[in-house]
Amino acid sequence: MQFAVNTLINCNTDMHAFHIFIGKIESFIEMAFRSLQNSSCSSRFLGDSGNKIGGKGHLHASLLQPIGLNPRPYVRTRLKPQPDVIMKSRLLYAAVLTVLLGGLLMSAAPEPSLTTRAQQSFFDRLVTPEITRLTLTFDIDGLNEMKSSDEYFPATFSHNGEQWDAKLKVRGRYRRRICDFPPLKLKLNKDMLEAAGLQRHNKFKLVTHCSDNFDNDDNVLREHLAYELYNLMTGEGYRTQLVEVTYRHAYTGETVKRYGILIEDTDEMAQANGGEECDDCFNIDADRYEAGTREQVALFQYMIGNSDFGIRTPRNTKHVQQQAGGAFKVIPYDFDFSGLVNAEYAIPNPNYGLQKITDRVFIWEYDEAPQLDTAIQQFMDKEADALSLVENFPNLTKRSKREITKYLGEFFESVRNGTFQPGV
Repeated sequence: MQFAVNTLINCNTDMHAFHIFIGKIESFIEMAFRSLQNSSCSSRFLGDSGNKIGGKGHLHASLLQPIGLNPRPYVRTRLKPQPDVIMKSRLLYAAVLTVLLGGLLMSAAPEPSLTTRAQQSFFDRLVTPEITRLTLTFDIDGLNEMKSSDEYFPATFSHNGEQWDAKLKVRGRYRRRICDFPPLKLKLNKDMLEAAGLQRHNKFKLVTHCSDNFDNDDNVLREHLAYELYNLMTGEGYRTQLVEVTYRHAYTGETVKRYGILIEDTDEMAQANGGEECDDCFNIDADRYEAGTREQVALFQYMIGNSDFGIRTPRNTKHVQQQAGGAFKVIPYDFDFSGLVNAEYAIPNPNYGLQKITDRVFIWEYDEAPQLDTAIQQFMDKEADALSLVENFPNLTKRSKREITKYLGEFFESVRNGTFQPGV
């Protein structure tokens, strides 16, 4: 009995409500015994003399003291107590109370913890090989004003007949300045997700079409391809989902549909990659990284012609620490300034003397690259798979497929013929 009470206390049960509950149990048992005393079966249970319980007009104190309750008055009878009847009454009381407490314990006990893969996340619900269609409703007229703010504004997220209260804010640096429709960050309420039986991962990046002045559909599809290529070449990285977003004006009801890329929550990505995000990881010593992670990021950025990233001082990269004090992985994101995407608004990085956005430069911020040869072989082994991914990438125009196939082919050929010289 004491174990049951201690368990309830450890489960943070409301003890005032618990005492009320026990009182009701006592009343129930008392009524049962009154019925027994007045029935024909009372002599079989209580003995021929039909004795009251516990003596001296109380439920027996030895049953109540372990759970911190005072004995309650009981209806007196004119019969004298007998030892065997007291023992029977104790057993019945303990049995009934144990059953009822067992039910309370089952309802109070926390549900078993689920692994991150056993419990579905909000992003899991949106993932499909096809395009996910969703609607974002908010004050579109206020979007331009929100470019200069880092504050969230209210929105509604709708998908498959479900509506979720959400918040949006403008993200990015360069694109928030030059895009009519800048990239967004979507935030849901964690408690709301948990109440729906989902993980609490609640923040998602949304790559938007930027502007109708650009070839926005192909730009989005090309950047989505870049994410898929990184996953293919390394087996790591962010999960992304191609979406068709209906942007609905909250006041006028006007709508516009555009492609976008929804990127999973960073904490969810970090868990899938075996660790946690490190928010303040700057100038980390080279020997603190997992073997090969820096090399494969640098090689991939060279392959797609992206110079808009940094590892030592993170820029468009996330550091994932495998465990407390453990090694780090580097995970890249935001590839719109790459030659593979070749967006109209992208400008060459002047720090490396690049003349056009499709020019390549191998960026390495360390003295040595001990795993570079391994990374190169890893990429070369995936050449056919990479080119096949491009050829079969849904919704991408034939022109874009030809351009990207040629662009990646030049990378693989430069490795084969030795013209790729990383300089480390």
